Amino acid sequence: MQNKITSTPKMKIDPIRLNFTLAKAKEGGALSKRDITFLLDLEDSEQIDRLFQAACHLRTKHFGNEIFLYGFIYASTYCRNDCRFCLFNRLRPGQDYDLRLEAKLKAHKRGMLIEEGLLCGVGETANDIAESMAVMHDLDADQVRVMNFVPQPGTPMVNRTPLDPKKELLISAVMRLAFPDRLIPASLDVDGLAGLKQRLEAGANVVTSIVPPGRGLAGVARHSLDIEEGKRTIASVEEILPACGLRPASAETYLSWITRRMEALGKSFNSILPSIVA
Repeated sequence: MQNKITSTPKMKIDPIRLNFTLAKAKEGGALSKRDITFLLDLEDSEQIDRLFQAACHLRTKHFGNEIFLYGFIYASTYCRNDCRFCLFNRLRPGQDYDLRLEAKLKAHKRGMLIEEGLLCGVGETANDIAESMAVMHDLDADQVRVMNFVPQPGTPMVNRTPLDPKKELLISAVMRLAFPDRLIPASLDVDGLAGLKQRLEAGANVVTSIVPPGRGLAGVARHSLDIEEGKRTIASVEEILPACGLRPASAETYLSWITRRMEALGKSFNSILPSIVA
């Protein structure tokens, strides 16, 4: 395992419980909220490395050594929201959390695949994160994600100190244990190409925010990071994957995964096309 966490030695938590929790997840057992908060409290580097190993084991079990690659579809650059930032509804002034959740549930029931995620570093606790994962589970979300908060100029949270980047990796690995057969992104938006390998080694199986240079396009959290240098291209990502023992998945493999997920919902492409067009 290459994704070593190097830091000041921390106190190890109950190693017997850790062994049991990781073994349960690797054998397909569901994690409880107590299991999730337990794992989120890991601080010792060796124990965190074991968590990463378990996350990668489950990714390989369900997806082999293939990674999906995502770019953006720039339908619009307009956003009507005024978020302070993000999943926790107190950070979205003027928006009704229950209405947003209901809309997502309706979309899923009609056969559309959905994503749910959280932003870390905005004042959340381990229990908040566990509660958010419970919502993701109840939604039966097809893609789940976490991203570290990046302060943005001109926003109310511009002076907030970002979390240690390792926290995102920890949460992502726990997500893999909780959602072993779902898509979990490694975004290029936070740390660019330099942060890709460690995210993959925490169990992610999708590379997102691929943006070609020279076209005036932008990302989100760090909208210009690595773009004009050509480091957020498919070719750049493909250079990183072999060092992780991974390779890009084909479009056919991705379509096959989507088809299986839709069949699990009792839907097909033909059944939802009228809903999308409407």
